[in-house]
Amino acid sequence: MSRILVATDFSDSSLNAFKFVKEMIQKYPMPIDLIHVFDIPIPTATALTTNAVAGMIMEREKAVTEHLKELHGELPENLRGKIYSVHGTYPSTEIAEKADEIGASLIVMALREKYSFFEKMIGSTTAHTIQKSHVPVLAIPNGVQFSGISKILFPTEMRVDEELSKQELKAMKWLHEFSGFVAKPDIHVIHISKSSKQVDTIIKDKPFPGMEFIVSGAETIEAGILHHLEKTSADLLAVYKPNRSFWERLYHSSVTRKLLVNSRIPLLVFS
Repeated sequence: MSRILVATDFSDSSLNAFKFVKEMIQKYPMPIDLIHVFDIPIPTATALTTNAVAGMIMEREKAVTEHLKELHGELPENLRGKIYSVHGTYPSTEIAEKADEIGASLIVMALREKYSFFEKMIGSTTAHTIQKSHVPVLAIPNGVQFSGISKILFPTEMRVDEELSKQELKAMKWLHEFSGFVAKPDIHVIHISKSSKQVDTIIKDKPFPGMEFIVSGAETIEAGILHHLEKTSADLLAVYKPNRSFWERLYHSSVTRKLLVNSRIPLLVFS
């Protein structure tokens, strides 16, 4: 059975992401594991003896475990997985490695309200987890509520005369097979041409029978994605990182910041 690893730092944005998951599993039941990664400040650690530091870690771990148990108690009893209070310097590494270790199908994290995911990419635990994880990461903007996932926009670099890459095929298969999406959502696969003169074209039965492949023109990839998210009222933006340039173009765009900050669209990223 598929399981979700929810990473939390107990902030308002993280608690909102947890609420999103609670609502999601009411419709798509899946076990939920919880993880919080903590560290002891270096100045504090260096000023104390080894035994004192070890004691602080134990006390912090105990406190974190209690907080996680409180969240755990809000889940249906049959969907309560395990909780992980982890001491580590690099939260993103610990989260990604734990997801691999337990065989999680999805990591859920929050997009912070105080700064956009893109503006603070270097300092964002969510961003670093996305970069390190072999497991899909679902990033939830602060304030968004779960209302079902019936329409997904899946941007691709695939052209009309090409096929999906192996990695994108894997992502598409995940979307169809993952038990959280058993309702078979309407997936809009779209290629954005850099020519604003390109007229929207729909190719039926591509990349799979029964699906539609959209070719659209826009001044930028980001503007094209934003346009179609608004046009289709998509519930989710699913992105595979095909290469660094595409990823960076998408994630450093002011248009994309507007997309997630204002439109409140959850972002699913495949590695």
